[in-house]
Amino acid sequence: MLLIVQPLLKGPRTRRELDLFLAGSEAHDVQIRLDRLIEARVIRTAASSEATFELTDLGMALTSTIEELSRWGMHALYTADGALDPVDRRFDQRWAVGDGQGLRDETYSWTVDGHTFGLEVKGTDLIRTIGAPASPIVSLETSRDVMDRILFGGASMSSAIMRGDLVISGPSDAIQRMFRVVGFPVENFGYESST
Repeated sequence: MLLIVQPLLKGPRTRRELDLFLAGSEAHDVQIRLDRLIEARVIRTAASSEATFELTDLGMALTSTIEELSRWGMHALYTADGALDPVDRRFDQRWAVGDGQGLRDETYSWTVDGHTFGLEVKGTDLIRTIGAPASPIVSLETSRDVMDRILFGGASMSSAIMRGDLVISGPSDAIQRMFRVVGFPVENFGYESST
């Protein structure tokens, strides 16, 4: 349900935009979630269109909670001092990818604040390992601050790339899969690969 609410924090979204954000989820399952959120008065159809959804005041009240959950999830990769937790971690990403349809078992290399780690997709699991992985399909380099600004609307991915604050290389479709499996909002897919 939070995956529907999160993109609505930035304003109304069409059903098509929500379907893109929830890629891999069955249309019937998305409709059930939408109906439940409408029934709970968290979202409503926008006055402009039956196919556009927006948050109610009750839904908007979730803003700080959702932002903190997102920040916590991204920072789960680190210890409190910003260094990598020395233990490999496995994250069940079904909350972000549903049944995982459209994903591939592949590896990404991330360097954040100078710390390099691998993110390996196996089914719907994401496994974080210490150090540079062998043969990653995508590489990303940035800082936690830039990542937070992108996640919470302070910067767009394309502007961070243009400023050199975010460097991404790899095939466009693999980059999109990577962002999907880590739960990035759909509007953050508006980037140009730096390959």
